[in-house]
Amino acid sequence: MAIDRKFLLGVAFLALAPPVAKAQAVTDGRNLAVQVCAACHYVGSPQPFDPVLQPPAPPFREIANRPGTTAQSLRRFVMNPHGGDRSVAVRMPNAMLLPEQADQVTAYILSLREPVHGGR
Repeated sequence: MAIDRKFLLGVAFLALAPPVAKAQAVTDGRNLAVQVCAACHYVGSPQPFDPVLQPPAPPFREIANRPGTTAQSLRRFVMNPHGGDRSVAVRMPNAMLLPEQADQVTAYILSLREPVHGGR
């Protein structure tokens, strides 16, 4: 599977960016998620209203902490939510995000990941 160059540049930017740039991407991603995603997902606290979709789609914290969640898998899904063979009753609509916005939402979701504790 080919990896999108813009995605790699975005990941490299976030990995090498100063902490202020990373924090801004997370903040921008949260703001965008509240506007675009909160009707269906719990995006994080505080959230101005509960999701309209009942039952709600998976909370962002749950998505962030799934074992297979990576920056690449999240961004690919956000950019193409209908891709893959998913057997769910309600499919996520395509939010038509720009690549930079997808990177921001991805950065926000990953910021919700709980640290892994434990030894070897």
